[in-house]
Amino acid sequence: MKYNSGTTAQNEVPDGKYYVEIDGVVYVDASGLFNRHYSNAPIDRVELLGWAQSGTAPFEILYDDFRITTGGFYSSSTPPPSGDNIAPTVSLSSPSAGSASGTVSVSATASDNVGVAGVQFVLDGTNLSSEDTSSPYSVSWDTTTATNGAHVLTATARDAAGNTTTSGPVSVNVSNSVTPPPPTVGGLLFYSTLDSLASLTSPSTGTGSGASVVTTPANDFVTGQTGSGLQIDTASEYGRIQQTNGSTQNIELDKGTVDFWYKPNYAHTDGIRYALFTIGDMSIAGTSRILLTKGAASNANALQVLVWNGSGVNQGGNFTVASTDYSFTPGVWVNMRLTWDFTVASGVRNTHLYINSQEPTTSGGTTGPVSMGAESTSNYVYIGNRATNSSGGDYANGVIDEFKIYDSALTP
Repeated sequence: MKYNSGTTAQNEVPDGKYYVEIDGVVYVDASGLFNRHYSNAPIDRVELLGWAQSGTAPFEILYDDFRITTGGFYSSSTPPPSGDNIAPTVSLSSPSAGSASGTVSVSATASDNVGVAGVQFVLDGTNLSSEDTSSPYSVSWDTTTATNGAHVLTATARDAAGNTTTSGPVSVNVSNSVTPPPPTVGGLLFYSTLDSLASLTSPSTGTGSGASVVTTPANDFVTGQTGSGLQIDTASEYGRIQQTNGSTQNIELDKGTVDFWYKPNYAHTDGIRYALFTIGDMSIAGTSRILLTKGAASNANALQVLVWNGSGVNQGGNFTVASTDYSFTPGVWVNMRLTWDFTVASGVRNTHLYINSQEPTTSGGTTGPVSMGAESTSNYVYIGNRATNSSGGDYANGVIDEFKIYDSALTP
């Protein structure tokens, strides 16, 4: 296509002063696409594909649905308004509203009366990636780069004339499992997410030798505080791990910390005894044991920590937390942490309990050093119970999650 007045350049108007409209879209002569012509002389000849038409302006040529008219020229440095004022349409097609984890595809459908120039995906008001300029419009989103919780996705479609439309929002809830970092103080001996049986037999840290789960139904893993958790809601149910496999220790009996999340199925004033966990088997006499239990009515529903030394002798003075100094609510998660250090000097308290990072008021409690003996390949740590042959109320009656054991007594 060529527009030419057939004159010399001395009176030509500079580039960027003339415009042409094709199919409703205004194109600007900003780079010398169109030839210049006199500023004070009308165009008197238009040549298209070798076919010429001369005459007095204004005039118009129609050729194979392509229109050229002198009325389409503007001798102004300000572009006229575009003839395309119809915005695109756009809608998000995935993901659907709801939960999202891992890497998901974010896609949209878009259309325009002339053509879609691009689609920009937006997460919480920030561009998720560069604009996608070709259909199908999509981008991969690694949800682990976002925080767990609610987020909003939108898509904005653009056409060549600059018209834009933003889709309706789609709300997603990002839910990715988060592995806690190792502690800054003390060594992590054992860590199981308690998401499945495999999380005990092949724990994140420690040994899974001899690990097992006994529940009804089998492998009763339910929604946990993070991911899944082990449900212990019937007598004689438990999860257990060896204290050591002979080369790798899961626990240090002389000093350590057990930390886990617990969701009870009961109110703590129900008058029934429940065992949250036990180091050692309560049914094997003459062995060291540490037990965390919620007392029955006869114990005024108090939380109790009981200690037996390496010869199986109860150390007496076991400390308690009165029912007025703590609270369990059915279905509400609490973080439990029990610490012990049996290498302390005489008269120094050797066990501490923390609930949601706070140490409640306690009474009693053992002090000074205690000889706990060596860790055993034939003895276990029981999760949610006190022994393999326990009966009555000696089970956790709740869900336990994120079970960790450290090699030193850690404060929150």
